[in-house]
Amino acid sequence: MIRGGITWIAEESMQQSRFEPMGLGVGTLLNNRYELLRKLGSGGMSVVFEASDKALSNEMVALKVFSPSLLADRALVDRFHNEVIITRKLTHPNIVRTFEFGQMEKGGYFMTMEYVRGVTLDQIIQQNALQERPSFAEVVRILLEICKGMAYAHSLGVVHRDLKPANILLSDTGQVKIADFGLARALLISDKQITQAGECVGTPFYMAPEQIQEQGADHRADIYSIGIIAYEMVTGNPPFQDDSWFQLASKIIR
Repeated sequence: MIRGGITWIAEESMQQSRFEPMGLGVGTLLNNRYELLRKLGSGGMSVVFEASDKALSNEMVALKVFSPSLLADRALVDRFHNEVIITRKLTHPNIVRTFEFGQMEKGGYFMTMEYVRGVTLDQIIQQNALQERPSFAEVVRILLEICKGMAYAHSLGVVHRDLKPANILLSDTGQVKIADFGLARALLISDKQITQAGECVGTPFYMAPEQIQEQGADHRADIYSIGIIAYEMVTGNPPFQDDSWFQLASKIIR
């Protein structure tokens, strides 16, 4: 079963291929400012690099390049830009800072964020799949830090909508950082488009029933996702699993 991705279309999304940008790689100087040093990861709609910001004394940033198919609509580009403006205001020890959303010289769009040296919670869960589970104390500590970051965001009226282990980072010092704020909300489309394309925003394994049923989502959907993450940290798997989107949705709703 393949997890990850911020958007998906019915069952095809359950088997999404990874996006690899053409003409970009280690050593590329993007917009005469960002030198790409190392690829950190990739998904169906984006790839993330560790980059050096030449305009800010070579400060390290995480630079996410988006698939052209994701941002083909100008209205969606504007929505991403507006979300970055909102999420840049989130300054909390447990939230990854968002810096810039811009257009590349040769076309396409990118976003820069705080670089966190460490691993994702998803990697920790997968690495521990055949090993000893994290201690109860460690599980509680991680969950408390996630809750602190989310409580702060919710107090400012910001809902994540795509909380999952792949969006939670643990630094080398053990600090918990929540990433990708605003991206899910930026991808929200009209009800008519949802009906026609069969699209839904979020990652299905961690979505609340109201998200699955396209009834809108507020801070309670994030709390639901934290509960799913807690379950997976303890057991190694999310509580609801199926290779079919329709069967998975049915399990979540019921």
